[in-house]
Amino acid sequence: MLNFTRQTDAKLELLREVVQKVKNGEDVDVKQALGTGDPEHEKEWEQVMKELEETDMLLEGRKKREAKRQQKEQQRRIKEEDDVRAAQPAPAEGASEAQKTSQPKFLM
Repeated sequence: MLNFTRQTDAKLELLREVVQKVKNGEDVDVKQALGTGDPEHEKEWEQVMKELEETDMLLEGRKKREAKRQQKEQQRRIKEEDDVRAAQPAPAEGASEAQKTSQPKFLM
């Protein structure tokens, strides 16, 4: 859950209540409930919107950093796998299949 200021939490809860009442078909004066036309309430809503935008920007930045970190990790793994493959000796050319898989023979 995101952490907002108490004012923002209160305003969001108020908005949820108003929306729920409208969904339930109750007669609600939305403008009055949300403080439309009252400069003080409108200023509070502006602050709430700014906080939501800032939080959204922070969240987006965090998501981008995480995606970049995962991409670098994947590239590192691929490079490590390529290095391991390159370090393994290649089978001798011209060797028959039997020679590649045969077991050593002991003389008696």
